[in-house]
Amino acid sequence: MAGVAPSDGVLKNQGSTQSLLREHDRHDPSNRGPVIRFVKPLYNKETGLICGFEEHNKQPKYREVADEEITKMLKVAQFDTQPTSICVLYRLPLEVRLRIWECLFPHDWSIVELEKFAQTTAGLAILLTSHQIFHEALLVFFHSLAYSRLVLKEYGESTVYYLKSVPLKLDRCIYKRRGFICLDIECDKERTFGSLVLSLGDKNHEAAVRRRWGFSLFITTLKMEEPLRVHDLTVAVTDYWKIPGFDENDLVQALFSGAFKVLGRLIFVGFTRMERKRLINLILARQDPCVQLMRRRDESEDTTR
Repeated sequence: MAGVAPSDGVLKNQGSTQSLLREHDRHDPSNRGPVIRFVKPLYNKETGLICGFEEHNKQPKYREVADEEITKMLKVAQFDTQPTSICVLYRLPLEVRLRIWECLFPHDWSIVELEKFAQTTAGLAILLTSHQIFHEALLVFFHSLAYSRLVLKEYGESTVYYLKSVPLKLDRCIYKRRGFICLDIECDKERTFGSLVLSLGDKNHEAAVRRRWGFSLFITTLKMEEPLRVHDLTVAVTDYWKIPGFDENDLVQALFSGAFKVLGRLIFVGFTRMERKRLINLILARQDPCVQLMRRRDESEDTTR
């Protein structure tokens, strides 16, 4: 009847229906997934038994890492002296050059989507300026990736190579091959990424299947090498992420297969309520004392084991 307000029972049913639909809508931003925290054990010096747990060390500041690597290189390397007129950058103090490299290669946690690996040198012309500038800028570019929010949308051996590649040894650079003096210096290979997002699924079913097979190859390749070190690892899924032969169980096995070494949190985004429940049960069933489930209450997070 017009003008008659719906009863409390009707409103309650409508609210329950909306809540249920929201929990099964993976695109609803309020539908947040579980967060897993990784800690390291503390051992009793006398008994050798685990007596507690503590968080892993935080990621060092960008300048501490990049500046140290470049300073170390300049102390050891013997670059050929070149006329300052060839490269005016030599006239600038090292501190100024470092700030220039930082502007060229941002490290402000901006999003970098890795989807297509085109062979291009666009934007990297600075690397061809001179011998010393080549190595300075290359080191900064190498470390800046660890301070970006990398979103992987394409997987495979090329992705692993991109994430695992390190600056060329000085004895392999183009200037060395041309006869310039260049000492052999190894870059620190223990690079730890601050934030890495694994994207699975797609609105297009065929694209989702290709991404899923690429992800499997990506995991297999990582397992054959040293694990990829990352502080915050996020798994973001969308439509068709779960297909025959790949579900929550396969995803958990891939994440805990040794392909990654997580030093902070494992975050799940885009999962429905039932999918989240299965993920939590599978992770807890592993009974790993170094893995803690963080339960959320509004904006706060409570840790449980």
